[in-house]
Amino acid sequence: MDITQEVSVEKFQAIAAAILKEGDRKFYCNKYNNSPHYKIDGFDVYLDPVNQLTNWSAVQLSDNVSDYNTIVIQDFRNEMIYHSVRLKGETVVLEFDCKCDGEVVRKTFLSNYLLPIEQMLLK
Repeated sequence: MDITQEVSVEKFQAIAAAILKEGDRKFYCNKYNNSPHYKIDGFDVYLDPVNQLTNWSAVQLSDNVSDYNTIVIQDFRNEMIYHSVRLKGETVVLEFDCKCDGEVVRKTFLSNYLLPIEQMLLK
């Protein structure tokens, strides 16, 4: 689902830059065990790399915003634990794995996640 109107490419990159600058590194799945991470009021925000073959065990991981194209929200309080926001060229897409109303998912993402992320990271 295209959310570029709400999350511009510039805003996506600003959020990723803030996570890299202000956050830490944390495991959240077997594929990504040293991901850039930031904890916000009950949920976690991670960055996934453009190159899925990135060596996550490396001591020096990239701090370049351009090396990350996905922001992952992890919230164990909700039925849908993961939300992914992916940068695809000049488009920002909200991805989700459920057979639910996409508009409801979009509104939930914007109010429950994007607003707190903006308040914490884009001050």
